Amino acid sequence: MEFISYILIAAVYPLLRLITPSDQFFILSFVGSAFIAVGFYFWSRRHRKTTMRGLWRYMVPRKLYRHASTIVDLKIFIFISIYFIIQTLVLLSLAPEVRDIISAAMSSTFGDPANIAAPIVVIGILIVTFDLLAVEFGYWYGHYLLHRVPWLWEFHKVHHSAEVLTPLTEWRQHPVELFLVPMIISLATGVVHGIAGWVFGDSAAMIKLWNVNIALLFFGYTLLHLRHTHVKLAATGFLGKLIQSPAHHQVHHSADPKHHDKNLGLYLSVWDWAFGTLFIPEKNQKLEFGLDEKDEAFETLTGSMVEPVKRAAVVVSPKPAGEATADPVQPSTS
Repeated sequence: MEFISYILIAAVYPLLRLITPSDQFFILSFVGSAFIAVGFYFWSRRHRKTTMRGLWRYMVPRKLYRHASTIVDLKIFIFISIYFIIQTLVLLSLAPEVRDIISAAMSSTFGDPANIAAPIVVIGILIVTFDLLAVEFGYWYGHYLLHRVPWLWEFHKVHHSAEVLTPLTEWRQHPVELFLVPMIISLATGVVHGIAGWVFGDSAAMIKLWNVNIALLFFGYTLLHLRHTHVKLAATGFLGKLIQSPAHHQVHHSADPKHHDKNLGLYLSVWDWAFGTLFIPEKNQKLEFGLDEKDEAFETLTGSMVEPVKRAAVVVSPKPAGEATADPVQPSTS
């Protein structure tokens, strides 16, 4: 009976996500992003006449939401959402396990926990900050691997094949990608919390809301859904080296070779800046999205799930002696 209940929950999970506050698809996160998009619309047109009809067309452009690529986004979103709830059971236990291992290693190396005394708010802010940086590093590194390792790129192509960007594109991912990146993030955050547990002892508590780091929640309720849209909200100058604005990620999806493998971060640009993968958005930039060459395999849900497995197997399979190996196709988007 419990198994049947779990299957039923998994089946309706794509809808449950809309009413789950800690989920990236919680309805209020769309409301937050919509407010920012509306504000950007009026600000960017402050010297021009604006109308409510024009605002509606800007917010819900027909050519995007009726595009064949968006239909594929929706199908993959439903499939991946059902898969994601199953994967979550595995990854939820990973970060605590890593945390405990790190804490034990710290104790065996440096002795008993330091239990440094500090105001609980200060400790909370420190852990929020380092947890955010760990999440960002895990995301950046996992994304870097998806771009630079040829067989992983075959899976990441599913995401890059989107020809238009909508909030659903965020979840246009193959299960291999959706497992790899959260796993690396869990390892990174586990290390941070393991060290924090040894340094601060029982006081090592992160400031959370709905069991989510408040900094991650803030970005999730503001910028997340604008990353995969036509809203060209850009952070430039020094701010662009810190924040991964929606325009950063739109560059990241560009088919222009100069944008390949750039802007791999989630909400922050600091790791891109540190490792040389940052590209600050340019004013009035016009971008085209999609792979270098149109790939019909990614125009269906089945093709998007099955074809990457076949191609990755070809990439990693041993080649006969003397047979030339073609250079891997480089990504056109990210």
